[in-house]
Amino acid sequence: MTGLSAVNGPGKKMLDSIVGERNPETVGPADALSVAAKLGDDAVMFYANPQRLWQDPVIVQGLWNLRTL
Repeated sequence: MTGLSAVNGPGKKMLDSIVGERNPETVGPADALSVAAKLGDDAVMFYANPQRLWQDPVIVQGLWNLRTL
């Protein structure tokens, strides 16, 4: 697991502003969904293998919360 990572300068700046002092590599699956809700309109987030976590109610709720964004 690599947590969160940005692929370009603007993405790194946005990610740093959201996670603050926290190490982006330590962000877990549920927290990643919270970060996704805070991303700007020009951001794209890839979430690998979410089907492996569908049994977790927190993950399911996080995905449902993102459906209207």
